[in-house]
Amino acid sequence: MADSSTSSTVQSGEPAAIVRKGVAIAGIQVSVKKSEAHTYTSQATELAMESGATVTDHVIRKPITLAVTVAMTNAGDGREAFESFVEMRKAREPVEVITEHSIYTNMVITSLTPTHSAPYKGALEIGITFQQVNFVELQSVGRAPSTLKGSAK
Repeated sequence: MADSSTSSTVQSGEPAAIVRKGVAIAGIQVSVKKSEAHTYTSQATELAMESGATVTDHVIRKPITLAVTVAMTNAGDGREAFESFVEMRKAREPVEVITEHSIYTNMVITSLTPTHSAPYKGALEIGITFQQVNFVELQSVGRAPSTLKGSAK
């Protein structure tokens, strides 16, 4: 994926394709990506002991967050991009976000902050925060409820 303000060609086993000017965030075309911040955090558990000491015996990996700031115009494609981000947030569906440094799957928008600052008439800056959603699969182990004796069914 191209991440620059000029057109370029990409070679991927198929014939070369032209990549549009600008940047795409979660598949939405924007004029400029001003910044991106990747956050990987963990939490060490703490258990208080009777002696007053604490014991740490586990580390919990928190979901990855990605904060992106983009800039665009208030009209035309910029307005459509902004409305697309609003709809994406409302839908609460996980998306894939591709940056220069990593590809993130199962990302949802947790914050969308549009800002219009003077003296730039017609310009819109949007702060978008994504958080990775971790899915689990439940597996039932044991007897079927019909084979249990007693009142536990």
